Amino acid sequence: MLMFQLDQTPAIQCAIDHPWIERLFRNIDGCDWSSLNVMLADDVVYERPGYAPLVGRDSVMNFYEEVRIIKSGQHTVHDVLANENKLSYYGHFAGTSKAGESLDVGFCDVCDVQDNLLKHRKTFFYVPAV
Repeated sequence: MLMFQLDQTPAIQCAIDHPWIERLFRNIDGCDWSSLNVMLADDVVYERPGYAPLVGRDSVMNFYEEVRIIKSGQHTVHDVLANENKLSYYGHFAGTSKAGESLDVGFCDVCDVQDNLLKHRKTFFYVPAV
């Protein structure tokens, strides 16, 4: 049986504006890799469909600087759910791939942030699958 003690559960906040998430996507969309780098914990893990888990700051930064298929674009976050160090948000990405293709997809991320550093991020894309 699963039980929760609501009086000990931190309040959940739901807001569209969240400074840490705004900073994350400003750095990603602006290709500001040095600013993104300082937002990552040394042992960060990033899980993204189509890729093996990216483990460690160097692996995540290599993904953004070398592997990622996106040339340019913009994330728009529609809603955020935050509880202590846990963040969940969804939104939309529109941009262009390095091959010149248009990209247009909904996404959702679930993150663990500790001391303002990203420890774990798991991305889901809103695409036909099942």
